Amino acid sequence: MGQIEQLMIVGISMSFILSIMILGSLYYNPRLWLNDYPKDIQKVVLPKSINEKKQTYYFGIIYNIILFGTPLVSTYILHQHEKLLYIEAYLHTFGIVMIFNLVDLLIIDWLIFCWITPSFIVIPSTEGMVGYKDYMFHLRGAIAGTPFLAIISLFVAGIATTI
Repeated sequence: MGQIEQLMIVGISMSFILSIMILGSLYYNPRLWLNDYPKDIQKVVLPKSINEKKQTYYFGIIYNIILFGTPLVSTYILHQHEKLLYIEAYLHTFGIVMIFNLVDLLIIDWLIFCWITPSFIVIPSTEGMVGYKDYMFHLRGAIAGTPFLAIISLFVAGIATTI
């Protein structure tokens, strides 16, 4: 399998897993994602409870292990087979996380959150708020997250090519 094929398969697979985790956690309790909701919604609900903060913390650990561990393992395996240049390792790592960034924006944020807006993502007492249809909020978030993903990918690629 070539580099592009592996990048696509791993990126799509990771996106599927993380999307299921996100949607499942939203179904369980949308308040776990309160910090990621538009500001108009955050302003009208109570802050997270201690229990919700703990659940968010533990979920975040698993989520981030998958988000950054998957490209690490994929890049490491690819490097073992093809002895990648650092730039190739970086582009592979960054490509995987950017596939998820696009899936998160286009499918989870725009399609599900903004367009469909299923009842399980609506926090009680916020029904009908404008923030649920704020496409630009999510676009700005995806754009703002891209430099962070680029920087983290530098480190992940470095680790994958030196271990």
